[in-house]
Amino acid sequence: MLTPLASFAFHINGPTAVCPKGTYNYSAHNIPAGTDYYRWHVVYDNLGNPYSENGSTAGTTFGVTFNSRNIGVAYVIVEAVDEDLPTSLEVRDTYVLTVNRTLPSPATPNGGTIIFCGANETVSVASSPAIPYNQTNPSDIASCLFHCYYTWQAPGGWNFQEDGNAPSNFISPGTSTNTLRSPGSVSNGNNGFIIATAVFSLCAYDVNTSSSTGLWVGTPSISNGQANGSPANSPVYVPGGYANLSVDEGGGGSLNWYIANGSGSLSQSGNYASISFSGFVRVVVESNNRCGNGGSWTFYLNSDSGGGYYRISPNPAQEQVSVTPEISEMMGELIEDVTLYDDKAKVCGNASKEQLKKDKAAKKTSIDLNVKGLARGTYFLHVKMGDEVKKHQIILN
Repeated sequence: MLTPLASFAFHINGPTAVCPKGTYNYSAHNIPAGTDYYRWHVVYDNLGNPYSENGSTAGTTFGVTFNSRNIGVAYVIVEAVDEDLPTSLEVRDTYVLTVNRTLPSPATPNGGTIIFCGANETVSVASSPAIPYNQTNPSDIASCLFHCYYTWQAPGGWNFQEDGNAPSNFISPGTSTNTLRSPGSVSNGNNGFIIATAVFSLCAYDVNTSSSTGLWVGTPSISNGQANGSPANSPVYVPGGYANLSVDEGGGGSLNWYIANGSGSLSQSGNYASISFSGFVRVVVESNNRCGNGGSWTFYLNSDSGGGYYRISPNPAQEQVSVTPEISEMMGELIEDVTLYDDKAKVCGNASKEQLKKDKAAKKTSIDLNVKGLARGTYFLHVKMGDEVKKHQIILN
């Protein structure tokens, strides 16, 4: 790989991103004294011939043609030449300009995830329009966008419908818009990708470019909740009461964030939200797309290092031990199981997740375990919250 040569004065100005086969104007500046003309070479990083293009001029502006049909890096090497004698040439200075030769990819089909709500549904798909090659001005941007046609490809069972032709999952339309039909039997969620390819190789260049987007069936999903960069599958202690929240969303849906319990200041932007609060808050994010409402995620945040998610009473106890959540929505959701063990790890009482959900539906505000018939002594209460199990010593007297 060539490294640009250092020059305190002499340099070349011109495009540093060009189309293959295009011609572009460059100009010399801070010309060394005694310069009679300039000569240049174009070096391609992916071709065996180091000097594929060259030329010379007495003017300070000159056109460089990048004739290679490939994409990649080119180096424009320009020399300022002093012609002292007809038989003697002296290079006063040299400058190397790095130029990227690129071809654009089609725009992402439909701008992102393509949503289907079920089987045998037809949806329009589109990418960038085809732009004709500018024969009279090859350095025009249109020459970079020129291609013969688009090809569209989808997973097996997904069929394009092109002007009444037989359905296929691989077609070569002359336009950049088509329709896609979902299979007769399809599963909700991610169903692979659709690929749009701009075919340059049959017209002007040696490569093709493409872009893709996902196929999603049904309502959206939400996963991988994060609070300040850490998993939020359990209560999260947030020192200072400020948190950056995020989720992963599938299904091209829109998201709505809100504070369900507690108080604070919440701002949202797509998959992200930030909240400033004190005490305990419950933040919910919900998703929906054109197929309906989808998944949700609940964040339980606490700025109190002492906990504050629930209370246990009485302790010591005689007839009943109660776990009272900060908010009733925690039963069967954040609080998933409550189990009482004796000192030999034998289960002496339990409220399962299913029971907690029933208690929540019945609008109960506490989780109650009957301990009246148990021997007096020391017991251990395990409260499962998300991925955590909190343990408490209970005395029966």
